[in-house]
Amino acid sequence: MVVETLSLTEEARNQARVLTGYKIKEGFKLTGFYEYTDGNGNPVYWRIRMENRDGQKYIRPLSKKDGEWKLE
Repeated sequence: MVVETLSLTEEARNQARVLTGYKIKEGFKLTGFYEYTDGNGNPVYWRIRMENRDGQKYIRPLSKKDGEWKLE
């Protein structure tokens, strides 16, 4: 049996799509996904950037705290 595991960044990207689904329905598109790391290169949080046709922006940090993904 082969078990695939996602990297933390891949998991974060997937969760970003799930958590911003309501914005996608409003016409927003993902225009940026940025990873921020600590001094050892470990991911600490990600910043999601979205924009709609009217130029409105939606920018939020995404992090995993206590095993749960959260947009802040």
